[in-house]
Amino acid sequence: MPNKLGEAIELTKRHKSDVARSAGNWFEFLQNTLAHYKYPFEDKVLLHAYRPDATACAELPQWNKTFGRWIRKGSSGIPLVSYIDGTPRLRYVFDISDTQQGKYVPSEKYRPVELWRMTTERRFWRTTGSGYWRASERRGH
Repeated sequence: MPNKLGEAIELTKRHKSDVARSAGNWFEFLQNTLAHYKYPFEDKVLLHAYRPDATACAELPQWNKTFGRWIRKGSSGIPLVSYIDGTPRLRYVFDISDTQQGKYVPSEKYRPVELWRMTTERRFWRTTGSGYWRASERRGH
């Protein structure tokens, strides 16, 4: 029986191929991973493969210390592959749907979780080699 690390690495390879197979698959992948803009591509692939409905993911210490949220009993972490000194290792993240506000935690002590959303304003930003510009501000086109 393969180990979890080997399964995650193999799933990354397979899911990359599945996502690239058609424009529809690629579009669905982009839509589902929009909120994970800070994660590297390989992590996005695994997030999409394991939990395409995930909206805000973080490791356990970040949920606890930064947001004052606790992982619900019975929740399963989403395995992501990290390379430390060239050696692959698993780390686990949890979606916000796997968490709950701490019962005995003063909420004013922690940051609220702000889910990233695509807005009309963000939609019209384009990237160039030297930075970002708004489509409405581009001159000569």
